[in-house]
Amino acid sequence: MATLRLAVQSARYSIARPYLLPTIPTPLTWRFYRWVSPAATALLLIVTVRPARSQRLSGAGDDAIVLRRGELRWSLGGDWRVHDELLDGTGKRHPLGDRLTIPTVGASAFQGLAPAQSSLQSILGDSSATVSIGSTRLREELQSTYLPIALEYGVTRRLTVGVMVPIAWTYASAVLDINRAVPTSVNLALNPGLTAPVAATAAANVRTQALAAVAQLQSSYPACFGASPGPGCASTIALANATTALGNGVAT
Repeated sequence: MATLRLAVQSARYSIARPYLLPTIPTPLTWRFYRWVSPAATALLLIVTVRPARSQRLSGAGDDAIVLRRGELRWSLGGDWRVHDELLDGTGKRHPLGDRLTIPTVGASAFQGLAPAQSSLQSILGDSSATVSIGSTRLREELQSTYLPIALEYGVTRRLTVGVMVPIAWTYASAVLDINRAVPTSVNLALNPGLTAPVAATAAANVRTQALAAVAQLQSSYPACFGASPGPGCASTIALANATTALGNGVAT
């Protein structure tokens, strides 16, 4: 009889506190515990669990998020780029201003120097003489800024409309360095007599001396400057003409 009472008390105790095991387990107690514990857990989850709301986040760049009805979203982007190089046909990189970076700017690079080089060769009697205004180096850079502003509105849960306004700036800079390297290959420059009075006086004196040398040459070889110059006068006539051109060019 004592054993039966103890079994009933143990069953009651396990019903009131199902998470505690009875002191003396019986088959009735174990069956009741296995049925009540899962049922109570499921009921607790059904009563307490509610849907959790979160905010959808868009990653970097464009996305395909559809807004909810009535939602409004605006976004601001940015893109900055700098270009200072070019690729040739072989894929090799070159500075953007490489086409105007010339070690020696002579008659081959600048055709306007060809007459001066021809005159110099005639005066010196050297066909290999060249003229150069020095070297050049061009530093060029392109900067572009792209700023898109977008506004989107959710019409329905499956339809979103929007508008985007792109704002762009482009900036180009170029710096031309002349005769940056020292020493330079320059042997021809702007006539200072065009801007400085003292240099203009010196250029006029050079012209006077050049014309005087031509006059002396003509008096020394009168046969070469007559109506019928001799066969050996070609070089003398060419020298007189080149000296005259030199004197006139210095003074003008």
